[in-house]
Amino acid sequence: MGLEVWYYNIFSMKKILILLVTLVILFLAGSVAGFIVAKRGDVEPEITSNILAAQMQKEGFLVTQSLVLHEQVTIEKKSGNMFKDFFLGQTIDAQAVIHIDRGIDLTKIIRDDILVQADNVSVHLPEFEIRSVAIVGPITLHNDQGIIKKMFDDEDGYNEAIDLLKKQARSAADSDEFLTAAKNNTSEHIQRIFRLIGVEKNIIVTF
Repeated sequence: MGLEVWYYNIFSMKKILILLVTLVILFLAGSVAGFIVAKRGDVEPEITSNILAAQMQKEGFLVTQSLVLHEQVTIEKKSGNMFKDFFLGQTIDAQAVIHIDRGIDLTKIIRDDILVQADNVSVHLPEFEIRSVAIVGPITLHNDQGIIKKMFDDEDGYNEAIDLLKKQARSAADSDEFLTAAKNNTSEHIQRIFRLIGVEKNIIVTF
C-alpha cells in the first residue's frame, strides 16, 4: 500500500510539473508574440512615390516667388512724315509698378515624376507659371496726340499701356536672374514639404 501511494505521488508531481512547464512555455510564447506585434506596430509605413505625389497634389498652386517691378514703356504711332504726324500722330509714355506672383502647380505632379531610391528621393517639377500680374498704385501716363487725331479720334491709350506694361513685366520676370532665384526658392519649399511628410533621405529637385 505504501508503495502504491509513493508511485501515485510521483505521478501527480510529474503531472503538476508538466502543467507548470506548459504554462511557462505558453506565457513566454505569448510575450514574444506580443513583442513582435508591438514592434511591427511601431514600424512607420514605407513612403512611396504614390504617397508623395498625393501629398504634393494637396498643396495646390505653390507660390514661390513674388516680384515688384517698375516698368516704363513708350508707344509711338507715327508714320515718319513730320507734317502728317503733327496732325495725326500719337506718342504714349507710361510707367507703373507691377506685382508678379510665380510658382508651381503641384496638382500636376504624378507618380512618375517622383523616384524613391535607397538614399535619395528625386522629384521633377512642372514648368513655372505666373499666377498673377497686377498694377500696384497709380499709373503715370502722358499722351501726346496730333491736333486732328485729338479732335476726331481721341484716345487716352490707357488700356494699351497697361497691356504693354504687364507684357514687359512678364518678360523681365523670365530673366535668368529671376528664374534662378525662383528655382532656389522652389527647391527649398519642396524640401520643407517632403520633410513634413517624413522623408529623411536626400532630396533632389529638378525642373
